[in-house]
Amino acid sequence: MPSCEPSQAAASNSTGSPSVEDEQSAIRGELEKLFDWNPQVYRGKCSPSTRPPAFFDQHLDDQLILKKIVHLPTLAADIAGIVDKFLPSDRILPSLPTDFNKRDWWEKQSRDVAFDPVHLELQVISNFSDLQAKFAPVAAGLAFAECWDSKLFSWKNAKGTYGHAVPDGFFSIRPPVDELSAAKYSKTKESLTDITKYFQNIGVWEFKNLDAGAKVHLEGILVLSNTKGPFPWSKCQDQTNCAGHYDASGPVVRGAPVGFDSTDSFCQQPSDPAQEEKDPGASNGRHPNKRKRKDDSLFHSISLAHQVWAELVRHDATYCVLHSGNSEMIFKRNRKQCILYASNVIDPATYAGYGKLQIGIFLIIYLDARYRTCRLKKALTNGNLPKMWLKYSPIQPASDEDTSPQTRKRALTFVEKHELQENLRRCARRSTLAVVVVKAGSLFRPHTVGTFKRIALSDRETDENDSVSLDIEDEISGSGMVFNAKLHAKNIKLESPLIVKWARSDVTCSALALEFENFQLLKPIFDAIPIAYGLFALDTTMDKRNGQGMILVMQRHGISLDKRGTAITRDDRMKCIRCLHQLHTAGYIHGNLTGGNVLHGDFGIRFCGLRNLQQSTSSRAKVDECLKLAQVLNDLQREYIDSLQKADEAKKRLRNDFFEINGVFLGPMSLETITKLNSSDHLEESSGFEYARAVIRALASKIEVMHPDLLYVETPIETGSRWWGSLMSRFPDIPYHCFQVSQENELLG
Repeated sequence: MPSCEPSQAAASNSTGSPSVEDEQSAIRGELEKLFDWNPQVYRGKCSPSTRPPAFFDQHLDDQLILKKIVHLPTLAADIAGIVDKFLPSDRILPSLPTDFNKRDWWEKQSRDVAFDPVHLELQVISNFSDLQAKFAPVAAGLAFAECWDSKLFSWKNAKGTYGHAVPDGFFSIRPPVDELSAAKYSKTKESLTDITKYFQNIGVWEFKNLDAGAKVHLEGILVLSNTKGPFPWSKCQDQTNCAGHYDASGPVVRGAPVGFDSTDSFCQQPSDPAQEEKDPGASNGRHPNKRKRKDDSLFHSISLAHQVWAELVRHDATYCVLHSGNSEMIFKRNRKQCILYASNVIDPATYAGYGKLQIGIFLIIYLDARYRTCRLKKALTNGNLPKMWLKYSPIQPASDEDTSPQTRKRALTFVEKHELQENLRRCARRSTLAVVVVKAGSLFRPHTVGTFKRIALSDRETDENDSVSLDIEDEISGSGMVFNAKLHAKNIKLESPLIVKWARSDVTCSALALEFENFQLLKPIFDAIPIAYGLFALDTTMDKRNGQGMILVMQRHGISLDKRGTAITRDDRMKCIRCLHQLHTAGYIHGNLTGGNVLHGDFGIRFCGLRNLQQSTSSRAKVDECLKLAQVLNDLQREYIDSLQKADEAKKRLRNDFFEINGVFLGPMSLETITKLNSSDHLEESSGFEYARAVIRALASKIEVMHPDLLYVETPIETGSRWWGSLMSRFPDIPYHCFQVSQENELLG
């Protein structure tokens, strides 16, 4: 089905039957509840600083720098109003799936993420990813009228993205890539593919911590809209000491392709920049003319505006959201006049219709990108392109006279990139040979180590004609022959970073082969392990050197917990417990749980070091391993706290006791069991349950069901942890995880 135009009805018409009307009324009722959702207020102390203008900002092309900030009080209300245009009264909405996140889920999720103090910008990003970012599928449901769990719209964290003027988050459009989705969105695919061809990231988000992005600093941006003269853009003033200021052609000038401004009229731009209309839902209703502030206090606000504009230019985006947990601001870019329109400062916890605003942000960014893509396609045909597009874009208009490779060069679309990466991963799993080259490190001299031949398959078939190249980079500190690596073949680089485990002696080679065998054994039934691409040994027919041993090639998932250097949060513990329970449910125990064998990455927890994997059905063995996991995490927590205390001693600063309460996770266990332990009404009489519940109620200061099969209990520190042994002796098959926590210092997580 094609995307729905605002103010148009869906493709199907109402039948008028009571059942359809009732269902549609219920769907609209649930959506209205989502529209009125607000997140909780965050608490915590953070660093109030933000980075100054960077190299890209200071060397930006003079024709691209920000000229003026204009206060647009109606911007947020106009964006929220976009949602109403997608909900005409006669439109038939898709049915809500059983797993649709309703208002109750949002409320609980909001309470959970706001439970702990927020001290870092990364926590603000993580909380946004768990809450506001999940409105993207809802926006896609309104835009395409197919379903409410579409993956065509997505918000992604920019962690791991490198380059100039990189924001903290992106809104990306993903065209249908599989046959089922392509058939379902057949009329939409072409439009979405065109957007991704010209604009990889169509909307940007910049995040700050609670203090660096406090309301007073965002209001300072509005004060700048009332200053006389152009915006005080910071240019490079230290040409002598600026590394990279000059290249072979002279002074360095940075820039990016600049397309067209959208012709949409959804967000009205003021004819008079000093208009004083108010957005009734915003927390900031005063006009900048009425604010008086010292110029020194605006340096921080200038830096924020600098970052926003540079990121908009770098990605040729129109809209940017500046979010800091308890404050938010929306910006709209005017390319032709180099003007940045700024909304009022928004208080997420009190803004009326905040959920609706978040959905509207995704919709307006999509509509803007679609209209701009249409204009750009026409301009590429007739050659009437903006000057800055011709100067900086690799995609140029077609010419009958000029057929040089530079003219034919164009950026790959999302689908083409996706297919290339999938083909390269398939090649990595099936290739017979791997050519290993040392690029860094002190173990070998920087030269070709040799050609390794696959000795164990990670796929059902191999391709005798394919080979891949592995560039061995630095050794991971303290890991013992484990290296970072990159893979490439046929001039294409695999975007996913890799890990190479190298074994040189007969004993370590046997252990490495056993580990890969266990990886393959668990692969169909347990997904919380890294992807293994294959096991290779030196091909002695091509290389006569001895002692090079074997290599195991795996995808790099993240960093081990013992190398992370941060607190073990409650969320970390829950993820580890879930992961271990999944392994136990599959019928295995890990056998070697250490901080180095538990990896934490963007996609959760993964277990590695599987050479001691054992098949077991013993409940006692599984409970013992759960206790072992708790001990490992507690030891890591203790090491982290010791490092903080040593740092405090060096600074001659006293810190209060970190541990204030005991925390215990009971489970995972059956729903029947957890109901009996948590409720005063028992399904059946049982002295064991009565005793257990009595002990929990007597000693617990807090009881909470974290998930349907996991009970979380807090007790005063004076009770100690030995009483759990007496309690759980009546339930020997239920895992329990004891630890000490501190709400004040956020070690609970």
